[in-house]
Amino acid sequence: MDSKHNLFFALVSSFFFSLILLSGQKGALVSGHSHHHRRGHLFSFRPTKLFVFGDSYSDTGNNRKSEASSWKYPYGITFPGKPSGRFSDGRVLTDFLAKFVGVKTPVAYQWRKVVGLRHLKHGMNFAHGGTGVFNTLVSDPNMTAQINSFQWLFNEKTFTPWDLQSSVALVTVAGNDYAAYIYNNGTAEGFQPFMTSVVNQIYVNLKRIRDLGVKKIAVTALEPLGCLPRSTTITSFQQCNGTENSLVSFHNLLLQQAVAKLNNETTDSPFLILDLYDSFMTVFKNKGDESGTIKFENPLKPCCVGTSAESSCGSVDEKGAKKYTICEDPESAFFWDNSHPTQQGWRAVYSALQATLHKTPVKPVHNRRRGDQYREKLAQFYWVKDHNREVHSFPISRRLRASSKETSVQFRKCEDRDRDLNAIPRRASPGVRNPTVASLRPEGTVCESHLV
Repeated sequence: MDSKHNLFFALVSSFFFSLILLSGQKGALVSGHSHHHRRGHLFSFRPTKLFVFGDSYSDTGNNRKSEASSWKYPYGITFPGKPSGRFSDGRVLTDFLAKFVGVKTPVAYQWRKVVGLRHLKHGMNFAHGGTGVFNTLVSDPNMTAQINSFQWLFNEKTFTPWDLQSSVALVTVAGNDYAAYIYNNGTAEGFQPFMTSVVNQIYVNLKRIRDLGVKKIAVTALEPLGCLPRSTTITSFQQCNGTENSLVSFHNLLLQQAVAKLNNETTDSPFLILDLYDSFMTVFKNKGDESGTIKFENPLKPCCVGTSAESSCGSVDEKGAKKYTICEDPESAFFWDNSHPTQQGWRAVYSALQATLHKTPVKPVHNRRRGDQYREKLAQFYWVKDHNREVHSFPISRRLRASSKETSVQFRKCEDRDRDLNAIPRRASPGVRNPTVASLRPEGTVCESHLV
């Protein structure tokens, strides 16, 4: 790959690495402003268990202690006072949703044998920080493998059909798939179909959780990735990346359509979307005018940051000296590190979500114009830099024509692409089939070309 190609991917990666959360609608669209509502507005039953699948926005201790920053100081300094495997100074989304559901925070899957059966009565958390719908940049179980573990426990009768019929599931998808796509030399023309593949696999995963017997399932919309500190550091944490947020909106539009389709296939509308995008933006825009809301002086500025470009929150040198700084009061900050909210940040998001947890499902979305607008933003997102000129925005087709002499194009069969995209779980339980996205592809679909 020539220098211009390398520069192209470097520039794209600089934007998209804000997607990664490592060291990490007929669906109800849940978002809004702060008011208290009883859980009866959302559930027609009394939940007894919460099952959690996803990434670092919901992980409460599944990542390995030797690898994850969530097990290093100063993570956990607000709650429980020491690192607990949460990617925050304290509680995360799982803890707040458990409170709303009316159960204690479920135990992390990796600790199930340590805590004993009596601690499993509130459900279980299978989420792993840094993971995605497909395999990402970490070796931990992707969402399919997490659901495999859930099914294995069900088959082993750790949980009964009655347990599942009185349960709620939380599914978080925070964008790690897109970071991995770019890191692995994903192409401009392949990005949009990859977004579709991600949402299609979310559809498969949600349906599978429902088919196992879970009564109600909440899935998160993507948060405004362009507002994460990884993206806003270039503006000294003063301004979000609007182009990146437009791409997030395209993912969320596809998700809304997928959840609407799922609810149309049932009679009780069991699926809903927790609109993290709207909730984050509601908190960011809050001027403190409304009583009871949480206001942050500069919501885009993180509390815990590395002292250099090579270090991050929790980093230490070979002598153990810290290579990060912490703000005086974590409660004054919305973001804890470059990607994750503080406990107070999650509390504000929960407050914004809480207002409309009683909303009725919205209608399916059929908006071609909005989809076209997001596709245009996608084209504008890819950049090429001439060494003698400033950075310019080129449509994808022009960029491909410009590089056609250096790069060959290979068309691949749909079956090949689907095999690549559907990550084989690394820790799949014996006998559990891995669902694929092939059945969701419209008949006659032509797979996109891939640069090789």
